[in-house]
Amino acid sequence: MTETYRLPDDLMPGARTIAIAWGIVALAYTPPVLLMARQAADQVPPHLMFVLVAIGFMPWALATRPLIQLCARWPLGAGERNGPHLLRLALVGLAALPTLALVGTSIGQTLLPLLQYGRFEFVPQRIAFAATINAFFSVPTYVAVVGVGQALVYVDRTRTRERLLARARLEALRAQIDPHFLFNALGAIAQLAHRGAEQAEAAIGRLSDVLRSTLASDDAAVPLSSEIATVMDHVELHRMLMPSPLDLRLSIAPAAWGAMVPALILQPLVENAVTHGLSRLTAEAWLAITAEAEGQRLVIEVRNARPTDAAPSRGLGIGLRNVGERLEALFGSAARLTVAADGNSFTARIELPLDRPA
Repeated sequence: MTETYRLPDDLMPGARTIAIAWGIVALAYTPPVLLMARQAADQVPPHLMFVLVAIGFMPWALATRPLIQLCARWPLGAGERNGPHLLRLALVGLAALPTLALVGTSIGQTLLPLLQYGRFEFVPQRIAFAATINAFFSVPTYVAVVGVGQALVYVDRTRTRERLLARARLEALRAQIDPHFLFNALGAIAQLAHRGAEQAEAAIGRLSDVLRSTLASDDAAVPLSSEIATVMDHVELHRMLMPSPLDLRLSIAPAAWGAMVPALILQPLVENAVTHGLSRLTAEAWLAITAEAEGQRLVIEVRNARPTDAAPSRGLGIGLRNVGERLEALFGSAARLTVAADGNSFTARIELPLDRPA
């Protein structure tokens, strides 16, 4: 996607949540800091120490939302560019740690004499020394903030993936039980009944298989062999109902046959091929589905014949756009959908990480 990904507002912590969270962190840090101060013969009252620790974490509270948005921009996980993203987050940490430590320490060390003795002091040497120590001790804090940010991104990606999977099922179901589709299918089956009861019975069986396969499984990922079997039910039904013969060309490499793919990822591509290409042909209708394992990637292509006078597409339809969005949610930048059209054919190409079942 060209637009920079941002964490949704309902997952991004608000100012109150951030303030409470860092207040709890300051409360947890206060006892050990107080003990260290007592060891150094610095008699700071506990309530005053809590205030100073809370002030020291104030820059972190202000930086929390920007850091979480950076996690959304550079997510970590399966299918992501973990190496470059980790490097960028580390570079941000190298800049943020000394800066936040210096700001927090400067405020605390400057205000401490004012709170204790009623006078204002600014001692650069003491502030620089304390800020350097705090920067090293803040490394776990930065890691924790990044961890929370990545966890929120994961929650959003998981939620988006589930929503898109549900929408894919609804789109697939709608495409099959749409009144227009059912009207045409039943009308064609009625015509087949005049040719012979066996043909009509076979078409009704295929229609039943199509509806059943759409709702049969709740799995988010299935073997490619299972996905191909589901697609074949659609193809065979369309083959029975199309006015011209349909030449189906299936070529699945052995290494790709058992690969795991998102459920119902191919059905929109086949439906698009039939609706916008094959159903408009009176001769030489063909559909080719190929799948190959190229290194650690699975490449699937759905190619179909189309009329030579077909109008150029103004963009991806609902089905193709849904496939692209699902791939983005599931695999990030590691997967993509591309389409291409020439004079008499249309190709939809899916590339995604090769995931073999355990």
